[in-house]
Amino acid sequence: MAQATEPKVSGRRPLRTYYIGPDGQTINKTEEDRIVEEIQRNGYSIIKYNVDEEELEYLRNSLENIYKIQMDEAREANPGCPEYDDDHAQVLLAYDKHFLDMAMNPDVLNIVRRFVGEYFIVRWQTGIINRPNIQDDATAWHRDLVHQHYISTPPLSISALYCLDDFSPETGGTQILTGSHLHEKFPSKEYEEKFTDTVTAPAGSIVVFDAMMFHRAGLNTSSNLRRAVSHVYTVPIFKSPVSIPKMLKDKYKDDPQLREILGYNSEMVDDVSEWRRREYLKDAYSE
Repeated sequence: MAQATEPKVSGRRPLRTYYIGPDGQTINKTEEDRIVEEIQRNGYSIIKYNVDEEELEYLRNSLENIYKIQMDEAREANPGCPEYDDDHAQVLLAYDKHFLDMAMNPDVLNIVRRFVGEYFIVRWQTGIINRPNIQDDATAWHRDLVHQHYISTPPLSISALYCLDDFSPETGGTQILTGSHLHEKFPSKEYEEKFTDTVTAPAGSIVVFDAMMFHRAGLNTSSNLRRAVSHVYTVPIFKSPVSIPKMLKDKYKDDPQLREILGYNSEMVDDVSEWRRREYLKDAYSE
């Protein structure tokens, strides 16, 4: 019996990809380049947060303690009002420096700069507690610049979601609509059902994404909490819902980098004289 031989492929030159010249393809020279490309095309990327299990457990406990403090404060300030429980702790960095260090993670800030430029602020920081079998506003599709339904090039806002527990379909890991940051309208029901993905990532991961990508919390069907800390970095034309500098009681105002990113330089002021004073101080601190 004759032995089979490999078929010969004829051709005058090697196969090549047409229409892609030397300047027609993205070339990633660094890991950061790869992450930026994924965010540009898919809307998100997952990177590593350099923490160990001991620090993760500390952050989980601190988040829950801050949430309890804020709920007690709300009930005391507004007696007789409905319960405030929403499982979201806000501006954790004003309570615990570990969360300030998280917000200032240089790996994340470098990615943010690649999209929004050198001048940006931490608009919001939220500690999220996803309890088993609870549906709330977070399980509805949303963008992190809420009520804004436009897109821009380049992006005006980048989000970073720190996973303090494992993200999976069972724990209610964040669900995303890949590529939705590129379109103004929410997609059709058919598209939503076909292209909804669940972020699967171990504790200690960071999901970095375009803030205009539609996403939502999944339903936690496990028996454990799923905790995370969300950050929204924006150009300073978007103001924080609260005054982070006032919450900090002017702490860190003498640090040029913290002064800018925490919003000291973009705070609303009462009059022109105060604005001039702030502009003078901004120049002085930057020297």
